[in-house]
Amino acid sequence: MKNLLYVKKLLLLFLVCFLPVTAAASVAEDTTDDFVMFKIGYLSPSIDIENASGDKVSIDPGTYYELSYMRRYGTLGIRAAIGYAHNSCDKSIDHDNGNQEFYKADLYSLNIPVTFMYVKSTERIDFYTGIGPGFYYRKMNIDYSTNTGIADSDNGSSYNVGMQALIGFDFRVYKNLALGLDLECNFFGVNFNINSANPGTAGELNPSFTISYSF
Repeated sequence: MKNLLYVKKLLLLFLVCFLPVTAAASVAEDTTDDFVMFKIGYLSPSIDIENASGDKVSIDPGTYYELSYMRRYGTLGIRAAIGYAHNSCDKSIDHDNGNQEFYKADLYSLNIPVTFMYVKSTERIDFYTGIGPGFYYRKMNIDYSTNTGIADSDNGSSYNVGMQALIGFDFRVYKNLALGLDLECNFFGVNFNINSANPGTAGELNPSFTISYSF
């Protein structure tokens, strides 16, 4: 029920934000451009591992890679992307009684957003912002052990829809080639169906360096 309510809120936000944008597209400039962009950045997951006592272990930041295509109509555009990241952790929890818990985890992330864009161009610089829905897949593998000889492992996957917002700029170094920076914000639900990774809503910030080619 909570997941259904979450999806309804995302759909409502999508309609409120983008029905005016799609209507405005009919009066946008006639000029069109196609862009392919590659970005490499930083992803810090907001997903924690939690033991039965409520102690939490955070997943370390990792590198994020994304490839996208954008079709631009004057100042408006639509962008589709696919992004991947691998994050891990190797941490321990020390207890007052001398016991230790050891956690090794791998988190694999796949993002597939579709973003509606607004682009403002100057002679050499493009400023852009956008928002849109996305599909978010997460896979978690966890190995658990203690200094008393207990060992266990667990894994689970999470599939959810969510929302992406982004803002950035790029600088044209040649006629069709540009370098830039942007910041993505992704919001989505997570539920791995394993005890050590609690369900909830994740929010991630991904600052990235970009290189794009227009044609």
